[in-house]
Amino acid sequence: MADSLVEELPALQSYFYDLIFIEDFPNKLEVHFSQDVALTIIFPNGNLRTKPKYEVSAPTYSLKFKQKLISLLQDTSKNEDTFSLFICVKTAYDFLNEEEEVSEKCNSPSSLTHEMEEHKHDEVSRKKSSEKEISSRSINLPTIFSGDPLFDRKSTFQAHVAEIHSKEEAIAVLDKLKENNKIARATHNIYAWSTTVDKNGRKIKAHDCEDDGETGAGPKLAHLMDMMKVDNLIVVVTRWYGGIHLGPDRFRHICNVAREVIEKNITKK
Repeated sequence: MADSLVEELPALQSYFYDLIFIEDFPNKLEVHFSQDVALTIIFPNGNLRTKPKYEVSAPTYSLKFKQKLISLLQDTSKNEDTFSLFICVKTAYDFLNEEEEVSEKCNSPSSLTHEMEEHKHDEVSRKKSSEKEISSRSINLPTIFSGDPLFDRKSTFQAHVAEIHSKEEAIAVLDKLKENNKIARATHNIYAWSTTVDKNGRKIKAHDCEDDGETGAGPKLAHLMDMMKVDNLIVVVTRWYGGIHLGPDRFRHICNVAREVIEKNITKK
């Protein structure tokens, strides 16, 4: 069993490459499915021949949810001879996927609500258009780079990035992107920005992020920027929802298109 678990690691990392953390293996294996849900598979004393224990960190989920997940995982490890790390992680992944789909269905707006929101958006846009035009004259608009779109089950994801040096430049980038009617009417325009400004000789970091209805996505972009050690930029991910729920995969796509557009167009400072 021990040898087979070690041999599973490359396949596990290949399939769940951005979720798996093996720094403490064989004592434990951590899987960060999202900012809110993490699974720790623990092997007492680092002994891979023993039945693993499970810890679920999910502060925004109910106790019932955690207990159900742990029960499912315990079923996968009943037989020590056939226990598989891959099957264990995939079981948790599929369970979360199903829970996310239920959540998305419950939170999906009706077509009437969507039409009302579009009408409201048009009214707000018209009222602010002249104000944006005036403010943009005094701000140098940074160069905006857009990445290749990613398609999955009728949803489309596209990332945009620009180097900025103030909050005003970040807002100018957002306004410029939304001059494109297709982007303005997208289901979500998720963003995060960060810049370091000099105030009276002191370096002060300013930053912000926005989910735009895709709960938790903004902080994920901000975390990605921290992990990539980039600053003085804004990254925006536009999603056009295609009617099919993607579950946790949508967060992976959001981060992947953002990472790609940053790597292709921004030099690390």
